Amino acid sequence: MVASGRPVNDLRKAWRSPELRREAFLSVPGNLDVDGSVMFRALQARLVPEVCGVYLVHDLRGVLYVGRSVDLQRRFEEHRLQKANPFLALALGSPFGDMRFSWIATPDEAEADRLERELISWLQPACNRLVPTPL
Repeated sequence: MVASGRPVNDLRKAWRSPELRREAFLSVPGNLDVDGSVMFRALQARLVPEVCGVYLVHDLRGVLYVGRSVDLQRRFEEHRLQKANPFLALALGSPFGDMRFSWIATPDEAEADRLERELISWLQPACNRLVPTPL
């Protein structure tokens, strides 16, 4: 996986540099090798495949959320209809530009889990926070 022409490992090392961090933030997911991307709208669900993979929810602010699913199409619809994550619900309710749903297909759940953890660690999306549960 390459972003801005640099391997992900090189970007992680350079993350301490504000200039490179800004370049990476602004280039993702444009230069991230994704398998597809659709606007986050009802009729777009049919364009999302029913495969295992990792997905990114993003707008002009950058990547807001990274997740994984065994059925990307079903997960797309769940995010559109359910508001389980209040941080993501707030972002989806007030997009900055077009809200998009992009995905990277994976061969299995183990690979999806590994890739999701790597992307969350690298991108640190604002909506991937622990959601407090009521007592």
